[in-house]
Amino acid sequence: MRDVSGSCSCKSKRTWPISVEVKIDEREFADANRLLASLDERLRKKAVTESLENAARVVVQQAKIEVPQPGYPFDRPGKKPLRDTISFEIRDYPSGTFVAVVGAQYPAGAHAHLIEFGHEIWLPTPPYRDNAPAKRTGRKTDPNRFMERASDNTRSQQVTAIENTLRSHAQRVRHGT
Repeated sequence: MRDVSGSCSCKSKRTWPISVEVKIDEREFADANRLLASLDERLRKKAVTESLENAARVVVQQAKIEVPQPGYPFDRPGKKPLRDTISFEIRDYPSGTFVAVVGAQYPAGAHAHLIEFGHEIWLPTPPYRDNAPAKRTGRKTDPNRFMERASDNTRSQQVTAIENTLRSHAQRVRHGT
């Protein structure tokens, strides 16, 4: 197994200070690696990007089910529901590394990490407005690891999505389409 570390980030290119560690069993992706090697180098970028998109869609779909639905404690009525902010972005780094970043969009979903990891409860003091000072209550919310569950529970579907996409690209190359 290989450790991969990274950080959660969002559409606006701001990075949240959340560190995520994922363990990857390279044997799971042995078929994907063989299929990728069979593709011409210039076609690999498209194949990898599309396969990561398909795998990320699986996680996004499950995360939207796992996330607390509107009306959870301390939810703000009238704001965009957290489930509607969950999306993905594919990043292509100069080193040749491709990464699928799945998470909540900024700024509408900027509070996703508070739901995921829990937080101390602060209550606003009058006058009640967005920038009003707040006071500590000493209570904490329980973490709701919806993104972690979505990622872990869909691992086999992610691998299948990657392999199927790479397989279809390899077949298109073989058939000349």
